[in-house]
Amino acid sequence: MKDLIYKLLFGIGYCLFAVCHIGNKRTVLMQLLLLITISVSAQDHLIPSDYEINSDNKEDILTSSLLWGFPKKATVRYIVEPSFDANYAFVIIKDSLKYKLLCNKVTVVYDNKKKTRHLFVYPKEREISDSLYYKITRLFNLAVNQSEKTSDPNIGFDGTSYYFTIFKEKGHEKTARIWSPYGKMEELTFFCDCIFNYGYENKPNLIDNIWEQMFSLLHPDE
Repeated sequence: MKDLIYKLLFGIGYCLFAVCHIGNKRTVLMQLLLLITISVSAQDHLIPSDYEINSDNKEDILTSSLLWGFPKKATVRYIVEPSFDANYAFVIIKDSLKYKLLCNKVTVVYDNKKKTRHLFVYPKEREISDSLYYKITRLFNLAVNQSEKTSDPNIGFDGTSYYFTIFKEKGHEKTARIWSPYGKMEELTFFCDCIFNYGYENKPNLIDNIWEQMFSLLHPDE
């Protein structure tokens, strides 16, 4: 909450300064209104979601393509849906005695002449340690189970939506989402993006370096 207040105070101070030095006050006031709208709509906790994310959904071909190759019995799942960029997702699974990180990225190419779109799925897979597997599992369970309902549950039309899912016994799943994150939720999405980059782009493992900070942020009592 403090971060939100600081952002609003900074924005108001900037706009008051601009009003004194810029002739076009209408433009400045529009900027202030936009800043307040973005700041107020920003979320610092996950929100419970009843959105059905199903790879068998024929009507939502983008989502079904994003989950291509993912087993239905995963441990956790992370989905990112930007407005104007490639969608991506990962799941972690326990396969026999091995632990795996499966990643997908989906790009959409539009053919304006034929008025059609083509989806391309780029999957990657890598084995991970049991330690990393349990760290990710614990963090997702903590974040999703701390999700809270909000008085304004709507997701914005522009921006990026993030979905966090944990899988329970008998195939049940629990999903929470975030749009326009800030504060600890912004750090949570950064942490999960590091996991995706570790699996998809084979980038150095930064996860262990920020794990303790991330966990203490969500669970300060431990």
